[in-house]
Amino acid sequence: MSIDRRGAPRFACGIDTQLALAGALIESVQTVDLSFSGICVLTPDWVPVRSKVQFRLRVRLAQGCSDGLALTGETVWCTSVPRGYQVGSSFDSDMASVAWRRLDIVLRMVRGERPPS
Repeated sequence: MSIDRRGAPRFACGIDTQLALAGALIESVQTVDLSFSGICVLTPDWVPVRSKVQFRLRVRLAQGCSDGLALTGETVWCTSVPRGYQVGSSFDSDMASVAWRRLDIVLRMVRGERPPS
């Protein structure tokens, strides 16, 4: 029996994402999965473990694209995959409360729930 060490359930999703590392923006980043505790992304560039990073997620809806949701964190692992690198990051526990509320809305949408109005 395997033990899941993740802090929260993760949900597979393909949200367009930007990744900033030490002030440099990495383009062409795609979210693999997302939770309240962290994020996994595909990126064309290697990202050092324990790097402070910022993610900006944009959810595409039928009526347009959402404002970018900025989430800060730290990389936990980086693995080479056929299309680049898969990077796992945990979110900073001291993110602004508005970021946590907006992340909750995004996770509800990913789960197929209607976000609160």
